[in-house]
Amino acid sequence: MWLLVLFAQQMQAHTGRIVGRVLERQSKSPVVGANVVVDGLAKGGTTDSEGQFVIPDIPTGTYVVTASAVSYVKQSQTIVLGTTDSARVVFYLGLDVLNMEEVTVAGQRSYSADHPKTATGGLTVRHPDGYDGSLRIRHVGDRPANEVNTVVAKGYTLFDATVGYNFSDYRLQLTAENLFNVEWNEAQFDTESRLFNEASPVSELHFTPGTPFNVKMKVEYHF
Repeated sequence: MWLLVLFAQQMQAHTGRIVGRVLERQSKSPVVGANVVVDGLAKGGTTDSEGQFVIPDIPTGTYVVTASAVSYVKQSQTIVLGTTDSARVVFYLGLDVLNMEEVTVAGQRSYSADHPKTATGGLTVRHPDGYDGSLRIRHVGDRPANEVNTVVAKGYTLFDATVGYNFSDYRLQLTAENLFNVEWNEAQFDTESRLFNEASPVSELHFTPGTPFNVKMKVEYHF
């Protein structure tokens, strides 16, 4: 009986993550700085230089996920997050021809239950001959790493740059991430653990190191 109760509690407490990419419908190139939001939850994410995003700590269930970006028509999809660790979704956004401009400056400040502490922004330039380039900034302020706010997770500010060229069915892209080589942690959280021979719990700050400065070159063929 106790095993059944424990199993039911674990199933109820199970959370996973929503991962995926946001791509441009026509060229299949990544949409950098797009906002992806889980409708009905105060959770969301922003795409990186590869158009990828991760939204962690989502309870199991069925959700409507919406992706939006400046100069694109937003798109929504329904996903089911089961007992697996993650659910994957890919968005193909079409250009909003009624509001599109060759040069776009965009900014987004995130929301939270307490105080907004994150912001994204960028400058995107597209040329009719197939050239494009973008400069993006991601800022995350200092934030609590536990529920009682006794441990602070250090914030960071990152700059990424992308240049690309589309011709025929091909796309060439050069991406520089973390232009100023900032030391940062992608995920930080405080946990307590206690071994059987320890008198009291031990508090530790766990983190995932962020990527240092790097340059990537990519060649795509679309068919």
